[in-house]
Amino acid sequence: MSRLLEESRELIEANAFANHNHIVVEDIQPDFARVTLDIVPDSLNLRGFVHGGALFTLADVCSGMTARTDGRYYVTSQATANFVRGAKEGKLTATSKVVHRGKTSCLIEVEIRDDADKLVYQGSCTYFCITPEGGQDPALKK
Repeated sequence: MSRLLEESRELIEANAFANHNHIVVEDIQPDFARVTLDIVPDSLNLRGFVHGGALFTLADVCSGMTARTDGRYYVTSQATANFVRGAKEGKLTATSKVVHRGKTSCLIEVEIRDDADKLVYQGSCTYFCITPEGGQDPALKK
């Protein structure tokens, strides 16, 4: 397992909300991440589809992991969400990639697909850098 993947999984394990939503980092490389969400009853809305908040959370976690692949830490400053189709069961897979990386911000595109590889969600997120390269994330200070 790569050091980047190991660090990303540790970061997710420290995130109670990501754990509550059954989110797992599957793959991470410079400027790219693949993250999954197992659909469980708590993921569903009243109509039996995955709740939009769960989809947005998965997209934000995936794209946030992608932003952090440069060794710096970020917070979400803006996001767009396009809910394309519903999903009811199985596993959702989010993939994201860097579109632009600057000194203080990073723009990420993200997609979520179901087990049949059908597009469920498409969006973009802009992140603001909160630490210099190699700096410690304030949320993880022990």
